[in-house]
Amino acid sequence: MSFLDTEQYILLSWGFLMITHQHTTANQIVGKLKVTELLFEVPRDYSNPDRGTLQLFGRSATKYEKPVAFLSEDENRRKAYKPWMLYLEGGPGFGCRPPQEIPMTKVILDKGYQMLYLDQRGTGLSSPISAATLALQGDVHRQADFLKFFRADSIVKDCEAVRKTLTEDYPGDLKRW
Repeated sequence: MSFLDTEQYILLSWGFLMITHQHTTANQIVGKLKVTELLFEVPRDYSNPDRGTLQLFGRSATKYEKPVAFLSEDENRRKAYKPWMLYLEGGPGFGCRPPQEIPMTKVILDKGYQMLYLDQRGTGLSSPISAATLALQGDVHRQADFLKFFRADSIVKDCEAVRKTLTEDYPGDLKRW
């Protein structure tokens, strides 16, 4: 296994919404997978983005392929345009297991997809919800208001923002999950 540290930042802006995406570490499991850990910064409240942000953690998995011949930058870019499939762990509170521990990973990658295993807001390595984070919010009414930011409607908006970020330079027919 080799580790590649990168400091690549991608900023996507559409309308009022700004999502930050940062590649952190890529791990290559020779003959199997390339797993890249990703961090996304999303609005805590999509109706009022000035209310702060939350961090989402995800792992992308692609088939690790060592080319026989050197590929040009353009050929590498076209090869990277694989459609995405999103995986969200059941919960409550649990993040996604590493891709190599999920049996369907190999099947999906063999079909030509790349996988995104996303720890939804409040779970796993994403911004957590805990007794400590709730206590910082104040009284029980403020805590209840804070918990509203972790509902399914916000998780769906996160997934859409992440998709738009990951597929920003993709051809139109590959921009969907």
